[in-house]
Amino acid sequence: MTGIRFHFPTNLGISVGDRLEVKFILDEPQKTNTHKEIRILNSANGTYGGEFLNLANEEKRLGYN
Repeated sequence: MTGIRFHFPTNLGISVGDRLEVKFILDEPQKTNTHKEIRILNSANGTYGGEFLNLANEEKRLGYN
């Protein structure tokens, strides 16, 4: 399982179990723009944790080696 954590200073109205599409730029030499579907696993004080959904095997760059 791979995931993402992000902080947003205002209330987004996001709840545990919600599915979202997130867009971000990878911190790599190519600066790859990507977007992924996530499911929110936890939320506290404007910080959200989610797991990536529908990942293909070729997307190992999102995980730890």
